[in-house]
Amino acid sequence: PSSPAEQTRRAIASIRSAIASPTNPDKPPRLYVDYLVPLPLETKDEDIDPWPGGLAQIYPYAEDILRDILKGVVGDDAKEG
Repeated sequence: PSSPAEQTRRAIASIRSAIASPTNPDKPPRLYVDYLVPLPLETKDEDIDPWPGGLAQIYPYAEDILRDILKGVVGDDAKEG
């Protein structure tokens, strides 16, 4: 993907497709999504580790992305039910 927004659109489309055509209709699908969390804007080229705080530092960025993906996957269905 050429941008984080494109990556999010592709993730939503892939998840919806996997849910719509499960490989085993008797079990709910287990889905794994690989997503490259964009670096913070304040990251400089010389930074050795852009995420020195590990998961605790990545989480606020990833939480917003995950929220957008989940809303994109269940968006219209959530309004109906």
